[in-house]
Amino acid sequence: SSAIRLITPEIVYNLFAAKSGPVYYYAADKSGNGAGLRVYDPKTGKKEKYKSNPKDTTTLSHNSINYILEDHTGIIWIGTNGSGICAFDPHTKKFKRYPYISNDFTKISHNVLDDIAVNIIYEDRAGTLWVGTNNGGLNHFDRKRNIFICSFRPQDGLSTITSINQDNKGRLWVGTYFNGLFLVDGRTGTPVKRLTEKDGLLSD
Repeated sequence: SSAIRLITPEIVYNLFAAKSGPVYYYAADKSGNGAGLRVYDPKTGKKEKYKSNPKDTTTLSHNSINYILEDHTGIIWIGTNGSGICAFDPHTKKFKRYPYISNDFTKISHNVLDDIAVNIIYEDRAGTLWVGTNNGGLNHFDRKRNIFICSFRPQDGLSTITSINQDNKGRLWVGTYFNGLFLVDGRTGTPVKRLTEKDGLLSD
């Protein structure tokens, strides 16, 4: 029987296995402090460490990570808990940081990410990248202009996003923390319908 080998003594969160094989994860130290991104290659047993350097914009934007996703082009998207979102290119080993604002549920950011904390990243079947933030709302990535477009409007209630999914009809559904479930326009991200406990949800 093969022996079980400890890959890391660190606290491991947000495991994500890329199509090409490497495993990405967020590491924290014993005190729970963010220690950055780790990339483990099961084939070679090698592990790469990536940490944020405020003086180098090609590094990880923040050492605390909430979400990791690989898109259809092979880029790894990192949603952080303090500096928005960044994209990691596995070939160049460089990160690209994207602008963001710090939100309090009231600000409309337009063409930058609408909060510092990213809760969820989702790519729909058309290849559109959607990002849900904590104190903002729903954002989508315009690949032609290389910017994030915010569809958040305080009056809609579409904020503190916890889940995003697409049904078999291509419709986009967005779950929130205590604000209900939303059906949104798959092109703009604006709400079309809102469901709450009054409509039969067990909880908003």
